[in-house]
Amino acid sequence: MAKRLQREFQDISSNPPSWLSTCSLVGDDLQKWRTQITGPEGSPFAGGKFVVSVEFSNDYPFKPPKVQFMTKVYHPNVKSDGQICTLGFPWAPQNKAQDYLLLVRQLLEHPSDEDPLEPAIGSEYKNNRAKYEKKAKEHTAKYAK
Repeated sequence: MAKRLQREFQDISSNPPSWLSTCSLVGDDLQKWRTQITGPEGSPFAGGKFVVSVEFSNDYPFKPPKVQFMTKVYHPNVKSDGQICTLGFPWAPQNKAQDYLLLVRQLLEHPSDEDPLEPAIGSEYKNNRAKYEKKAKEHTAKYAK
């Protein structure tokens, strides 16, 4: 696992995708990364920079990394403490951490209104999209600078 993580970290650090601003280790722990993803254009999160922690268990790559927003996000699939609903995220051992981070970014652009982690926000997203988008933009401007 250590060799694979080292290789993935080197790859993503030396050649990051356009939507990934930074990727660094927490201290010198290869199993804890701190990343910053940019909000997708055309979404209420556009222009925002969102810090996401990534933690790898000793079972990686057979189990996906644990991801959590450190930046406050107004989203039906993200709890107020940053926990992300990743149950629908596909994972296989051949996937990489970068693939998983891309799914997190795509979730910003395409929330799921089925079984939201934040039911009130989920209801607002489903029933009053304009109000949801206004609040999400406000949160992005305030917290995701």
